[in-house]
Amino acid sequence: MKRKYYPPKGEHVYFVNWDCFICGFDYDPTNVFDAILVKMGNCFKTEEDAADNVEEMQSRFGQLLHYAEELSRKRGGHDEMETADI
Repeated sequence: MKRKYYPPKGEHVYFVNWDCFICGFDYDPTNVFDAILVKMGNCFKTEEDAADNVEEMQSRFGQLLHYAEELSRKRGGHDEMETADI
């Protein structure tokens, strides 16, 4: 995994989505989704950088899903939603 990339506002960058497809977007630091992508290290300057990190992002999505499931159990929630295997 390369160092996290912190783009300037408005730069066209790339991320790996849940289905491991590479998507582009114009970075906006006031957008919560954009900020989360940067914080989790899922923001890349080029499509090639994103492609080189698909497996790492897939692993991180699995970690996030596990964490969300743990939080739900701790709060007495029920996991009624089916999730895809990662």
